[in-house]
Amino acid sequence: MLATPRRCGAGDCRFPSACHARLQTLWYEAHYQEAEHQRGRALDPVLKYRVRKRHPLPATISDGQRAAHCFHETTKRILRHWYRVDPYPNPPAKNRIASLSGLTATQVSICFLFTIETKHAGDLVGLATEKR
Repeated sequence: MLATPRRCGAGDCRFPSACHARLQTLWYEAHYQEAEHQRGRALDPVLKYRVRKRHPLPATISDGQRAAHCFHETTKRILRHWYRVDPYPNPPAKNRIASLSGLTATQVSICFLFTIETKHAGDLVGLATEKR
């Protein structure tokens, strides 16, 4: 007699973390292809962003961290901490922050620059604000 395959219910089956990146890529690529087929043309970055927002990752292939404005909360926490330490880091410090946060040095530079500009504009929306 054949054994019945185990059925996964509402999120009780998880894939190993090592497989998440590949599964996430497959998830998004499938949705991109579907959207391209519906539109009849290639998707630009804005349309890809809209597809990702419309089709969030299922819990079974997600690391569970919510991405707010494209950065995970842990990344934003690291950037906020280092912004308070030194809002004008030198290149070696930017490289260290990048390695800690999982971003590139360019992304760190842009993030700090944006925060400084918004702070000087009187709008404390960027990394300078903290959740209370």
